[in-house]
Amino acid sequence: MKNNIKLAGVLSEKNIKIIDIIKIYIYINAVNHIVLLFLTIIESILNTKGYSIDVNLLYASKGEYIKASLGLYLRVFIIGPVIEELIFRGGILKWLKKYGVKFAIVVQALIFAILHNNLMQVVPTFIVGISLGYIAVMTNSILVTIIIHMINNSFTGLIQMIILKNVSIASPIYIIMSISYVIIGVITLYHSKWKVILGNTINIDIKEFFSKNKQQEIRRGKYEP
Repeated sequence: MKNNIKLAGVLSEKNIKIIDIIKIYIYINAVNHIVLLFLTIIESILNTKGYSIDVNLLYASKGEYIKASLGLYLRVFIIGPVIEELIFRGGILKWLKKYGVKFAIVVQALIFAILHNNLMQVVPTFIVGISLGYIAVMTNSILVTIIIHMINNSFTGLIQMIILKNVSIASPIYIIMSISYVIIGVITLYHSKWKVILGNTINIDIKEFFSKNKQQEIRRGKYEP
């Protein structure tokens, strides 16, 4: 009961709503699946040559299926996210901050991605690591990153185990699901007036962000030889 009060207190202090956390997860997932659509092209080309960078498909071809169990669910959906956040965002990120915040966010995300030991997941996991690192810095807490990590592992894990079990990333069903995730992300962002908000810690106007970048490019084009 005390833990629930403490959790609610931390979130209310930063004015963070659960719906905002879910939206952040949707945005991260959408970006990941844009990347996965590009990786799908690479995987399709490799498949024609008899190769694959999809570790899950490799295990399936050897008959090494992941058996669902209560222990697996606890490890993947609860224990794993908590331990990984304590290590990467709670430990490595904080330790590396002395070399600069941006450096710390990038390096911890890179280590996080590499240690997942799956070439297909390196870029998407790196994006997750960058996002969670940024959120941890802005909120000055790993509580929100633990929640997002749990949601990500729970939803993605269940889809992988139930619907996409032993299915190649290059298969039509995987492509359709990736496109669906991207569409959901765009619709969610549209209904949020193109703003990524997380309480009073993060408020990014996507239109303004790209508009500033475009103006900077124009200026560089005018003034740089």
